[in-house]
Amino acid sequence: MSLRDTTLTVRQKLWMGTGLITVCACSLGFWLIWLGYADYRRTDDSRANMALFRAAILASDAVSSERSPGNEAISETGDATDEALRRLEAARLQSDLALDELANRWNDVVGIRLPSADAQFEKVRASLEAARREVDFQAHLPRETREQSGVEASVVGMFAVVDALQPVIVEAGQRLFRTDPAMADAVVLTSMLARMREYADRISGKLLAPMVTDSAMSLGRQIDLGEMMGRVVQTWDYVSFMLQLYREDEHIGESYRQVATKYFGEGHVLIETMIREGRGRGNYSIGSAEFTRRMVPYVEEIENLRDAIFALNSAQIQQALDDARWRMWASALITFAILAVLLAALVISHRGVFGPLLYARDEIVALARDGGGHALPPRPTGSAEIQALFGALDILRATQRRRERLEKERELLSVHLKQQAQTDALTELQNRRALEMIGQNLAQYSPHEAALAGLILLDVDHFKAVNDAHGHPVGDVVLQQVAQTLKAQCGEADIVARYGGEEFAVLVLDTNVIAIGILAERIREACEQLVIPVKDDVRVQLTVSAGAVVGQRGLDSWQPLVELADAALYRAKRAGRNRVVVDPGVDAGQAFKRGRV
Repeated sequence: MSLRDTTLTVRQKLWMGTGLITVCACSLGFWLIWLGYADYRRTDDSRANMALFRAAILASDAVSSERSPGNEAISETGDATDEALRRLEAARLQSDLALDELANRWNDVVGIRLPSADAQFEKVRASLEAARREVDFQAHLPRETREQSGVEASVVGMFAVVDALQPVIVEAGQRLFRTDPAMADAVVLTSMLARMREYADRISGKLLAPMVTDSAMSLGRQIDLGEMMGRVVQTWDYVSFMLQLYREDEHIGESYRQVATKYFGEGHVLIETMIREGRGRGNYSIGSAEFTRRMVPYVEEIENLRDAIFALNSAQIQQALDDARWRMWASALITFAILAVLLAALVISHRGVFGPLLYARDEIVALARDGGGHALPPRPTGSAEIQALFGALDILRATQRRRERLEKERELLSVHLKQQAQTDALTELQNRRALEMIGQNLAQYSPHEAALAGLILLDVDHFKAVNDAHGHPVGDVVLQQVAQTLKAQCGEADIVARYGGEEFAVLVLDTNVIAIGILAERIREACEQLVIPVKDDVRVQLTVSAGAVVGQRGLDSWQPLVELADAALYRAKRAGRNRVVVDPGVDAGQAFKRGRV
């Protein structure tokens, strides 16, 4: 074989290798560009969904803020009513603009008009128009002819508008979470602050009707106000815990202190004063309009805290968007640089590469023959290209690790949210939802075909009197002590749950009428022996009433089992409380044959 034939063969291989490298480099480069573009689009979607979520919250705020001038218009008379109506019209304009902004952003983000979304927005606007008509009607009535029920209807009507917006807020928050799981904490925290702000506003609305009509508050209204204030405090406790994520931000820290000082300090004192005055003859020290005006800045502090969190997370998303844009352009520049180097290498190869390669070939053949060793000449551009590719792969690995980390965090968050959905936050017992899920699937928990299950429903006697005498924090301690007592008296396989309010439930598998009655009586005696210190010289003692029943397992048997236990509990309470009533639930003869009694 001649040297010329060998040169042609090497040339062909060199062109094939160069072409393959060029194709691989182009593919990898354009892949990197696509990854950078996809990351940029994902981050831009997060920015758009954050703006949509914030627009939904602000629309709810605008509708809620419309209540304050509406309440003033209902409360005032004469020229003051006219002035309040002018402020009300301005607030309504802001509400309409906020709803229009939300609808426009929704269509921009989703990209298509969804009939379900349009129907929800129509429902919100219809509810808003109906509520406004009721407010206008009450505002134009002479003050002395306004009835408490009418004022209450106008307030409740505005509540319904905010409730109608909740599905939109939830969907917007879920869209943001799906787009950027790292925003999960921000979605949960801002949603909780929005609900807390709404609860705070509803407390003021709940006080409006008796204050406008100068009448005393009913016991039911006082209970509702206490429960609403309790929800606000409980939400604030959870918000305070989550705000540890933002403890280094001075703006959020200052907003947090303002909420604690203004709303939970001065605002709660004012609310409690009005409730206390309403328990008598309804002689309120200030009018309802003045009360509304005083509460507005306190509630605004909650909004300021929520907006500070929005601002921080929006800034983080914007920074991530800028970084993604930079990475996308960097990937493009790197790709074009590599292609330029390859093209330059092809031009140079015609002048100076083939000769050195042929020389290297001859040298390798010679080395193979005589056993000597000679170093090959270095490639002029190979080192830089390899380093560039390694750098691009490092970027790809970093992106993949970040995606895997976020996926693990999302899985952990899903497990945490599922656990929260099945656990009562105060007592750390199973909640009613979890109990019903277990009760409806009892058949799978035992290999016995005809196995029985026992259910005990307990109710703390006169629990409302404890709350009224010592306050809700003491009532919470009582519920926690009762929960601990139940867990101490029950077995590891027994299911203990908070059924609702001061009512608890114990589900026992593979039991009988005698055993369930003994367990219920043991629980009652243990609760009767509880002594809960309130102050240095004050102790709280309590009793419980219980209804127990034994019945078949299965989806169709669960609800009858609950109804029998509830009926037994009712008989225990009707018989004087602090006692246990056992309903056998199933035919005693059948139970005896199975060896269950």
